[in-house]
Amino acid sequence: MMQTKCAAIWKSLNQEDGPVIAQFGLDQLKRREEGKINAEQHLGENMAFIKQSTEKRLERLKERMAKE
Repeated sequence: MMQTKCAAIWKSLNQEDGPVIAQFGLDQLKRREEGKINAEQHLGENMAFIKQSTEKRLERLKERMAKE
């Protein structure tokens, strides 16, 4: 039961953050096409963004699970 609840909350968090993640991706693509960042920078920044946004979602998951 707890695992199902956790998965449902995680899915909800991903949906909430979807627009922010999509916008980051579009902004990165634009910067890459404009030559403002190279492939290595693009990858590095993407990895940092993914790590940071995942950590934030995990924190929110913990908070919501504590309320259940």
